[in-house]
Amino acid sequence: MKRILDRLWQKLIALIHKGRCAKCNSTYLCSGHHIIKRRFHYVRWDADNGILLCLTCHRWAEEHEKDFFTWLKMRYPKVYEWYDANRIPVTKRFASWEMRTLAQALREKIKYFTASS
Repeated sequence: MKRILDRLWQKLIALIHKGRCAKCNSTYLCSGHHIIKRRFHYVRWDADNGILLCLTCHRWAEEHEKDFFTWLKMRYPKVYEWYDANRIPVTKRFASWEMRTLAQALREKIKYFTASS
């Protein structure tokens, strides 16, 4: 179920950002970057916890975390506010029924963004 949720989350983040890197505007090899690390399940599949980055910018974000958050705060202040409010780690694990509910919610958001494109 985690793989399904990960794929749905990636698709949703790509749709939200219209397939373009949030940093350099590239469309080449873009993927969702978890603002709060994906090991924290309480926000792993939250659309607010993602930003689309190309391969180069994704590597930069991973390797230069402090610079990434400085950039995020300047470029996307509302996203940074969300991060700041949610960054205290919670070790929540989802039950299988909760994962199915999350998957359905992601599918509905994908339909919304697909229809509005």
